[in-house]
Amino acid sequence: MNSWHFSVIDYLKQENYQEVINIYENIIENNPEEIDNYWFLGLAYLLNKEPDQAQAIWFIPLANGDEDEIEKWTTELIVILQIELITQEHKKNYELLWLISRSIQELDPHNIENILSVLKLSTIINTFDNRLISESGIIDFLQNEKTKQVDLNYLLSVLESILNIPTKESILFAESCLIYTNCNPVFLEKIKLVAHAMGIDKNRLNYAIDLLKCVLNYSPEDVETYVRISYFYSIKNQLLKAIEIAEIPVVTRVGEQFAARNSYTYMMNAGITEGIAWSEEEYIEWGIKFGTDENLRKEVSWKLRQSKKNSPLWDAKQFTKDMEKAYQQMWEIYVNSKA
Repeated sequence: MNSWHFSVIDYLKQENYQEVINIYENIIENNPEEIDNYWFLGLAYLLNKEPDQAQAIWFIPLANGDEDEIEKWTTELIVILQIELITQEHKKNYELLWLISRSIQELDPHNIENILSVLKLSTIINTFDNRLISESGIIDFLQNEKTKQVDLNYLLSVLESILNIPTKESILFAESCLIYTNCNPVFLEKIKLVAHAMGIDKNRLNYAIDLLKCVLNYSPEDVETYVRISYFYSIKNQLLKAIEIAEIPVVTRVGEQFAARNSYTYMMNAGITEGIAWSEEEYIEWGIKFGTDENLRKEVSWKLRQSKKNSPLWDAKQFTKDMEKAYQQMWEIYVNSKA
């Protein structure tokens, strides 16, 4: 029997789950050998938002079965839960959908569609936890070539939901989606759109930059992304971080503002002239060059690595001495001007 007992139908419509629980407890007391009743009693507890009690009820028959029986009963329980999922989807009861999906996950931890459902629902009801991504195994599933095909439209919707939560795990999930879809351009575009939106908020600029770096890892010929990531670094005044840590070519336009002069000075001290633009047109041209010429990108990255060995920019001790000397000279000039 894979359907509710006729005596509880009206109470289900009323969402009076406590009465459903009472009826099933009486049914089981009169007929404890009917295994299906335990599944529905546990489900009633789940609908009543008592997941721990539901697990305890389901465990009663499972603890007493042999290996074949446990496999058979687990399959039956999953089917019952999946049927209830459809009912709750029509009601758009996201909290119950999440509870049911989590229960299915515990019974069948390798069901990738269900894992994706848990992730998406958790973002809807604000229960998302970074550990969900690591503990669910979704990263391994998406990066495994043997993983069965999942609906790409649904995967894309899950990706969008997770990307709106700025965490390292979100970026890891994005990378896994690109691997799974073989860098599907629709997925690349979605990541870029989220990054651009995140870049509006200065508090999320670092996350936006990391997303764009993820895009560049899998789509190194993307011209627009090179220009955008340089722009974000400029806003954050972190061009030094870009060329020191990320070792990526960046584009900066020389100007009168402090950030522009700063960027120019950093790059010249690092021995890098590629990417320095003196006009808006040249700024765009450099972006195109970096986006289309892989050898140029590699050459600049190599220069950045080499500059760390001998450029004064990376020698903190020498840099401090030079700054002290510069300040002394400035003070002498000031004193002489007053004499």
